Amino acid sequence: MENKVRCKKYAVYSNQNCITTLLVEMIRGEMAEILLDNILRLFSTETFGKDKSAYYVGGEKKLMNLIEAGKIESDKPTNVQNGKWHCNAAQVLLHCRCAGRKVKSKKRKK
Repeated sequence: MENKVRCKKYAVYSNQNCITTLLVEMIRGEMAEILLDNILRLFSTETFGKDKSAYYVGGEKKLMNLIEAGKIESDKPTNVQNGKWHCNAAQVLLHCRCAGRKVKSKKRKK
């Protein structure tokens, strides 16, 4: 008789199907890590400006906190008021906020 087990959020499967499902999830997880690593390596030589970096991390104040904490490397080559900032793109992407979908409010019916 075949043993039945509950496998995460799926219905009841046999042991073999559950093991296969878990292996597929592990491979997907490893693949996601590899892809993220490739993206971060590619962007490690790129820079974003202050506005784009602030947009990705969730605001200018959060960007300043991350820079002060040393989590994001930044540089301002010219010491003038409107000089361009250079923030390491890979570090900005590591600290980006969740891009949730904006829900449009429905109009009230009278």
